[in-house]
Amino acid sequence: MFISTPRSEVFGLASLLAFSLACGPAGHQAKLKVIATVFPLFEFAQAVGGDRTETVLLVPAGADVHSWQPRLGDIKALSGDAGLFLSVGPDLEPWAGRLFANASGRGWKSLEASRGLDLIEDEGDEEHGHGSSGADPHVWLDFGQDLMIIDRIAAALAEIEPGEAATFTANAEAYKKKLRELDRRYAEALRPCRHRRLLLGGHAAFAYLARRYGLVQTAVAGPSPDAAPNVREFARIISLAKAENVRTVFYEPGSGSRLARVLAAELGAETKLLEPGHNLSSGSARKTSFLGLMDRNLENLLDGLGCR
Repeated sequence: MFISTPRSEVFGLASLLAFSLACGPAGHQAKLKVIATVFPLFEFAQAVGGDRTETVLLVPAGADVHSWQPRLGDIKALSGDAGLFLSVGPDLEPWAGRLFANASGRGWKSLEASRGLDLIEDEGDEEHGHGSSGADPHVWLDFGQDLMIIDRIAAALAEIEPGEAATFTANAEAYKKKLRELDRRYAEALRPCRHRRLLLGGHAAFAYLARRYGLVQTAVAGPSPDAAPNVREFARIISLAKAENVRTVFYEPGSGSRLARVLAAELGAETKLLEPGHNLSSGSARKTSFLGLMDRNLENLLDGLGCR
C-alpha cells in the first residue's frame, strides 16, 4: 500500500539525509584539513581553526626544513577534498610549491605566510662570503608580523568554510592577544640590556627578532643552515666581540652548538640556547608550544645580554 507523505516532511527528510552524509557516520561534521610545513604555522592554524580543523605538521620533528623532501604519504595527504596548505615561502621550503601543484585535490587553497610582509633581504651575506639566497625566511620571529599571518589564516579558512568565519575570527583574536602580550614582554624586558649585540654561533636566523627589539645580529654563517663561515669572517667576528666585551654566544639546537663553543672559548664567554622555532627536536615534539619556546628564548636573552 502506498502512503502519501506531505511535501514538508519529504523536504525535512532530504535535508536530514544530506546533513548526515556531510557529517559522516558518527553524526559529526567532517573537520577541515590544514597542513602546515613548520611548527609556528602549525600552532597558528591550530589556534585559529580550533575544533573545526584537523591540523597536521608536515615536516617531522628533527628534520631540516630547507632540505627535507616530501614522501608518498605526504603527497596523498593533499589529495582529499577542500583543505588549506600553509608554507612560509620558497626561501624556506623550495619544495613546497611543487608539492602543492602536483598533489593538491579539489578545493585546496595554498597560503604563503611570508608573501607581502616586510621581509629582510640577505644583502649582508654576500659581503661576508656566505652567498645570497633572497629574503630571510624566518618571519615568524617578528611577533608583529605574526599577527598579520594569523589574520590571513583566518581569512583563508573562512573562504573554504564561510559558515565558520565568525569562529575563526574569534579564535584568531584570542591567540593574537597572547602574541601581543609576548611582544610586550620582549619589548619591555630587552629595553635596558647592557649589550645589544646578538652573537650567534650558527646561522643568521634571528634578524627579525633583532630588528623588532633594537638588537644587532652577528652570526658566523648566513641565514641558510648549510652556509659555512670563512676564516676571515670568523676572525673579524672575534675581534668585534672582544672589542665590545661580548659575554655570551647563542646557539641553536643540534649542530649550532659546536661553532658556538669554539667562538665562546676564544672570547672567554658562555653559551646559551636560542630556538628559531621552525621545528622541534624529536624529544620535545609533544610537550612544547611556540609561545613556550619564545618565553624560554626571552629568559636566555635576558641573561645573555645583561638585561636583569
